[in-house]
Amino acid sequence: MAFWFLNAGSQGDSIRGPLHGIPIFVKPRANAHVVDLLLKAGAIILGKTNLSNPGGSSSSSAVAVSTGYAPYALGTETDGSLICPAGRAVLYTTKPTVGLVSQKGVVPISGHFDLVGPMTKTMHDIAVLLNDTSVAVLDPKKWRFITNMIAPLPGAEEQMNREIWGAYMKIKAKALTHIDLPGRDALNLIKGNIKGIVILTDYKTDLNPYLEDLEESDVRSLENIIRFNIENALQEFPGHAPNQDRCMRALTQDLSPEDHAPCLDHLRHGSRMGLDVITGPLVAGFSMTTFSISGYPIAGMPLSCLDCNGRPFGATTMATREREDVLVKVMSA
Repeated sequence: MAFWFLNAGSQGDSIRGPLHGIPIFVKPRANAHVVDLLLKAGAIILGKTNLSNPGGSSSSSAVAVSTGYAPYALGTETDGSLICPAGRAVLYTTKPTVGLVSQKGVVPISGHFDLVGPMTKTMHDIAVLLNDTSVAVLDPKKWRFITNMIAPLPGAEEQMNREIWGAYMKIKAKALTHIDLPGRDALNLIKGNIKGIVILTDYKTDLNPYLEDLEESDVRSLENIIRFNIENALQEFPGHAPNQDRCMRALTQDLSPEDHAPCLDHLRHGSRMGLDVITGPLVAGFSMTTFSISGYPIAGMPLSCLDCNGRPFGATTMATREREDVLVKVMSA
């Protein structure tokens, strides 16, 4: 249908838009606003990527680009679902400023954190040198997953630290000032599980209006989803996802509107830190989460592959509100 749409509006050598004829996979549903924009720009939608993936819900979008099925794919992110899969697939990605891209037609989890973003193999529009920009870097020895979450591999940490610091030096060389942040414990960001509570509250609040707008489904609420999953447990609870605990927790989440606002403010304030750019190791779950909850634009960029097993790794960067251009400059450094 997308291919027909492209050619039906073309006459002779006319070009529909800047993406004319470029194939792309999308994670949002077909009538999402962002998909309409792609079609109007001339893109050919090859298909919709799967959502049930280990490593992040945009993993299928990452695989589609990494394996060469298309040069671009759209994914979505609430908390790491663009940055993490892109890092494992040796791709560039950006999560724009929250609110900058319409989420109409995209399955919501939290309107305060959800965003659609692209994945691609290259960094286009190489930018000019960074000027008058304060760049903070996160020490990879301090900002990383704890060992009970990811078992260390021989030589892997040393190689990653070396490559990440090499990237830091290139970025710092093109910046006016640079600041080394303290370790994650010093930020005092996580006061209880505020992030999880806010996201689950938003999920319960934002999901029902989305479901009510669907024409092709009789499921109209979170309660309907939970009941459907229970009634179809053999199909809906595969081995890698044997339950719906998150849905159940969202259903019973009782954070009041009066408490929601200060909790969100605490997350935003603690993660922004008043700097132009913050760069950290992509493998560090805490730094990735810190960037995601800021609402500011973030990006992931590949650096290298581990000598011990060939697994890709990279860095992630956060800029200030609506300064996606700065992210492009950093990734082009």
